[in-house]
Amino acid sequence: MPTKKQYLILGVIGLIAIIYLIGQEKMNTQVQVNGTDLSSWQQDYKVQAAKEISNYQSSTGDTEYYDINDPVINTIAKDISSRAKDSKAAISLAAKYVYDNVEYTSSESDSKCYSGDAPAILKSGSGQCDTQSITVISLLRAMGIAAKPVGGCIVVNSQCRLESFFLFALQGVGSAPKFTTLSVAPDQTTFSRGGVLHAWVTAWVPDEGWVTIEATNGKIVNNNCYKYFVELFPADNQKSDICISKNRNYAEACALSDVNGLNKYGLGVAPEVHP
Repeated sequence: MPTKKQYLILGVIGLIAIIYLIGQEKMNTQVQVNGTDLSSWQQDYKVQAAKEISNYQSSTGDTEYYDINDPVINTIAKDISSRAKDSKAAISLAAKYVYDNVEYTSSESDSKCYSGDAPAILKSGSGQCDTQSITVISLLRAMGIAAKPVGGCIVVNSQCRLESFFLFALQGVGSAPKFTTLSVAPDQTTFSRGGVLHAWVTAWVPDEGWVTIEATNGKIVNNNCYKYFVELFPADNQKSDICISKNRNYAEACALSDVNGLNKYGLGVAPEVHP
């Protein structure tokens, strides 16, 4: 006849077995995106995003530009999703990955932006704000995170210029966005998104909405120091809008950090406006 102690031991073993089976069941009921098993946060994200944003499907769709089914993109995205605790952590990891592996250059040709795709940009190891942003979007969409390209202008809060200097001195490269000054020639009709006339990423986060991601420093944006004025949200296949601006009035306002002009000829400031 089993003793009370033996009954207790059997009960504990039974409880452990039940917990284990429940865990296995959860693992076995994982859904897939792009043929990849989703972690629990991805499953929750997909359900919530589909309910709360009307353009979830178009914000996670694939194009030749993003090529989210490429094996390299899929491998990186799967590794990031397995290490992230939630979508915001995954966004930070993806932005940092691109920052670490695609070195910023201020002299990239527009043709590279037109012809490149995310896997090719990664392979090249260099890019500027537009091509770096394309690569971030590819990784995010491969994880099922809603992400869109944005074209606009970056304006530094004058009160933060000193703060930006000290951040760079203390933290080094990657502490501040990278951009160059913009000049507008009298007969110029197109303007590269390689300086203050900028390109970046917006991605949707539960309970926060659309957040701004700066690919050139691999971080979610500090909106207190850097104002991101939105010119437009380019369509996924509209490379000309992602790579360049054809709005001379907007470019002139950007070159002068003319906030009134930026609001007049654009859509407003992020994250107050979103796709």
